[in-house]
Amino acid sequence: YESGRVDDGWQVVSTHPMAGAAGGSAEPVTVPMWTVEDVDAAGSRVREAGGTVLEEPSQQSYGRSALCTDDQGTRFHLGAF
Repeated sequence: YESGRVDDGWQVVSTHPMAGAAGGSAEPVTVPMWTVEDVDAAGSRVREAGGTVLEEPSQQSYGRSALCTDDQGTRFHLGAF
């Protein structure tokens, strides 16, 4: 176990799946990250199913990810590591 600091919270370093806590929300919330083979293709499927890609797929230090919502507005991340 190795703790780490991010801009608005804390994370557990070198864990898969990732775990952490972030600030900036008035209400506590858990936003899941679904592991996929191809984040770009999965983002296209989200749109086809009526969801929205809020943050386009981008490369992060831990892999490629995107922030999405489903057709009811529930947020989730897509990630490839």
